[in-house]
Amino acid sequence: MIFPTEKPASTVADGLYPHFYFINRLLLRLSTPKTELLTDFTELLTGLRVINIKQIHLENLHSSPIMIELPHTIPAELTHYISEEILPCYARFDKAHQTDHAQKVISESLTLAQNYDVDNSMVYVIAAYHDLGLSNGREFHHLDSGKILMTDTELLKWFTEEQLFIMKEAIEDHRASNKHEPRSIYGKIVAEADRIIDKDVTTRRTVQFGLSHYPELDKEEQFDRFMNHIIHKYGKEGYLKLWIEESTNGKQLREFRELIEKPEEMRCIFEKIYAEEHK
Repeated sequence: MIFPTEKPASTVADGLYPHFYFINRLLLRLSTPKTELLTDFTELLTGLRVINIKQIHLENLHSSPIMIELPHTIPAELTHYISEEILPCYARFDKAHQTDHAQKVISESLTLAQNYDVDNSMVYVIAAYHDLGLSNGREFHHLDSGKILMTDTELLKWFTEEQLFIMKEAIEDHRASNKHEPRSIYGKIVAEADRIIDKDVTTRRTVQFGLSHYPELDKEEQFDRFMNHIIHKYGKEGYLKLWIEESTNGKQLREFRELIEKPEEMRCIFEKIYAEEHK
């Protein structure tokens, strides 16, 4: 049995893409012959549901795993589904959007959610799905991510259609370049959590994204793209907007803007990261 390495067009529509991708990653990661590995699965039911994966080692599937303390109000079955079948999808994206990024957004979202009367399970799933649309490219990833969530029928085990619609809108609203304010507190939470304004994280992700998406650029061109992106997004006249008062992003953004005004320091930061990432 052969599973696709790329997302089949039909799987997004019927909500099966995470299952195709998860199984294929297991097959590609392990040295065991595929025919032998498949015998270790107890059962593959309709929808490619993986029933027994206890003997499969996943430590190499994720990048820099982050331990997240989840609220007890989130069902264990839901967290199992997300951790085993949704988060692994991030392994196919660029270095700036790997599993550790999704985990950070989940963690920060749940922290921010403590200040509001919201459903923690909804907050958790919104953060987990927020960038899945990158499988179709970056331009409309926020819209595609919402579609992936809406078409994943497994989520009907835990959420009503009304809740799923709110979650879809929140995912659509998370993108920093959106000109409109998020339509709900759920959108504001994931948008704020996705900012993760940390100079070390932000500068490295910017270099990683440039190398991954614009490999034809030489070093100086990469530096120009690096600075242009950071100034356009995080500078004093940048398009980045913050939505949650309880977030630490405000203070961190002010500090980052001070750094952006020091071109020599920004150059040193770029040089160090570029040397580590350009292999």
